Amino acid sequence: MSELPVPVKTALRETTTSTSVARMWGRIEARGRMRAPSSGVRRWVLVPAIALVASAAIAFVSSMPRHGAPGSGSHAIPALPALTPRSTPSITPPPAPITQPTGPRPIPVHEAVIDPASHMERAPARPKAAPPVPAPAETHETWRELAARGQNDQAYAELGRDGIVSAVSSASVDDLFALADVARLSGHAAEAVPPLQRIVSEHRTDVRTPLAALTLGRVQLRSLGVPGDAVRSLDTAIALGLPAGLAEDADALLVEACSRAGQRERARTAYETYVRAFPAGSKRTNLERWVAQP
Repeated sequence: MSELPVPVKTALRETTTSTSVARMWGRIEARGRMRAPSSGVRRWVLVPAIALVASAAIAFVSSMPRHGAPGSGSHAIPALPALTPRSTPSITPPPAPITQPTGPRPIPVHEAVIDPASHMERAPARPKAAPPVPAPAETHETWRELAARGQNDQAYAELGRDGIVSAVSSASVDDLFALADVARLSGHAAEAVPPLQRIVSEHRTDVRTPLAALTLGRVQLRSLGVPGDAVRSLDTAIALGLPAGLAEDADALLVEACSRAGQRERARTAYETYVRAFPAGSKRTNLERWVAQP
């Protein structure tokens, strides 16, 4: 007590009793002994520290209520039980629930587009879906392609009923020949007549017209059984000038057509023409029976 500065002593005398001060001072000295500084620390450093602790103790004691001790007029401060600090466990609040936004999706800055009319941001236009790619069309062969490969039945089916007759009016010479071949080679000889007749009547200057007339005469004689029509077609073919390789066939067909048409004298004349043109012709023996008939 004697080592405390005068102001500290005065404060202790005014606020406490001698008993409480002695008790408190004993505690201070005990703590000082437990935490004694090393021999190298000077005494003047310890004294202010003790004074600071004492001042804090005095302030704490002065704030406590005073009770009179029984049987005496002095005020005594009861001793306070030592309080052991307890560690308070840290409580982590649960995470806040995530709520889905109910309104429209906000437009990111990099996606916003400025409308030049209203100078307002608007959502960028969504790209239009690509149109569906059409399936590749199935390859469909025309009647011309089928006829070129000799598939005359398929070509005729492709043309359909009355297809040849309807195509004659606008067909070229090449198509007219192809239509005639499709008709007669598929077993429809009568439908070969219109395209051949159109060639003969409308394309007389074409070098292929004699061949068309010869083919027409053969169809009329051998397939349709109209020898009178065949005679006229064969006369046209010979008059237009057939190639040398077809001349013998034309003369032989004319003899047969005249004989079957009942033109006996004309058949004999045609036979003599054939013999003069082809004295060693391979068809001579066969033609004799057409002339020998009464």
